[in-house]
Amino acid sequence: MDFSLTDEQKALSELSEKILTDHATLDRLKALEDSDECIDREAWAALAGAGLVGAALPESHGGSGAGLVEVCLILEQVGRAVAHVPFLPTVVHGALPIARFGTDEQRRRLLPGVAEGKTLLTAALSEVDGDARSPTTTATRTPDGFRLDGVKVAVPIARQAEACLVPARTEAGHTAVFVVDPRAAGVGLEPQETFN
Repeated sequence: MDFSLTDEQKALSELSEKILTDHATLDRLKALEDSDECIDREAWAALAGAGLVGAALPESHGGSGAGLVEVCLILEQVGRAVAHVPFLPTVVHGALPIARFGTDEQRRRLLPGVAEGKTLLTAALSEVDGDARSPTTTATRTPDGFRLDGVKVAVPIARQAEACLVPARTEAGHTAVFVVDPRAAGVGLEPQETFN
């Protein structure tokens, strides 16, 4: 079995590296560290403009239909450059699950904006006393849909995201994932200090 990268995959990796090398300079990284902004919007726009943000999204929603290898190649370059771009939360934790498991309405509403670099997504996977497979956050059916109760921690780009995927335990004891507007009534966001 040949595990070599295809020419297209090599080109995608090289393009990611070039864009991030051009944008994620030491001066730019320092400026972001000293500001309240956690996202390098210029680098993100450049990645989106090159079709890299939407590389693995379905073509029907503005993507290129690439696979997991391509996602990993882009992530490798993001990590190598220490770029302040939300590729992992937006694409891996948000857009790919919606592309695979979301409703048609969710796909139409969110994925084209992700591919264009305009819509940011995230996922609230971590809890103090639980995990995504067995969350302590609960989902109770109401006349309008569901009410979620619980606390999630370490949610990347929660303040910037348009939508957040939230795993919760239903009344039947199953884990379901809900697409939540982080600015909706009843949702509270608190900054969390981390150490580098």
